Amino acid sequence: MSRAGVPSWDPRALYSARTNARLDQGVLAERVGISRASVANYERTDGHAPSPAVLVSLARALDAPPRELLAPDARGLAVLRAVAGLSQSELVERLPTRDLSVPAYKAIETGRTRRLRESDAEAIAAVLGTDRDTLMREHAYDVDAFTARAGEGSAAE
Repeated sequence: MSRAGVPSWDPRALYSARTNARLDQGVLAERVGISRASVANYERTDGHAPSPAVLVSLARALDAPPRELLAPDARGLAVLRAVAGLSQSELVERLPTRDLSVPAYKAIETGRTRRLRESDAEAIAAVLGTDRDTLMREHAYDVDAFTARAGEGSAAE
């Protein structure tokens, strides 16, 4: 599966959405403002995943929600951020205060930071266009995934 770009990218979902929309790769590429080769690469199971911004543009061109281009079981803050079309730095730049750095946000998103301050949770949820409870549920998923990968003693407080 693809590795750079948005998490849980599903090349088959893009292919299916494109063919259901009766678009060839060239037309979709033109609508999104990328090359036909990029579309072909995104549709390959050994290809790359698009950036969050391109994910949103592909979805818009296909008249589909961005989440439909991801694996059905896609979870976590990185998925919420990708569906919003934002990179980590873009998300941090949109926060109302400068209390959170990109590395600090990355630690939250990867589950290394176990406890999320209430003010950060509210601000991040607002930028992502979701509610606090959804954000906290996805963060808990990330913490659990990190703990499973790294072992309980490695998680930062």
